[in-house]
Amino acid sequence: MTSNAEKAPGSSTPSSRRPWLIWAVGLTLLFLAACVYLFVIYGLPLLGEIIERLESMGVRII
Repeated sequence: MTSNAEKAPGSSTPSSRRPWLIWAVGLTLLFLAACVYLFVIYGLPLLGEIIERLESMGVRII
């Protein structure tokens, strides 16, 4: 009974569940950062080229 009284109730379960949650959040943020990076590198120039082609065809873009 003294071993149960020394531990705070529920203190062992959050610490055992936390590492996979940190990994999941970290990998999700890394994936989102990679998507933003790829969009900036490849998507914006492609979008600019599409807009230029549309404007040359007479489409008005704000």
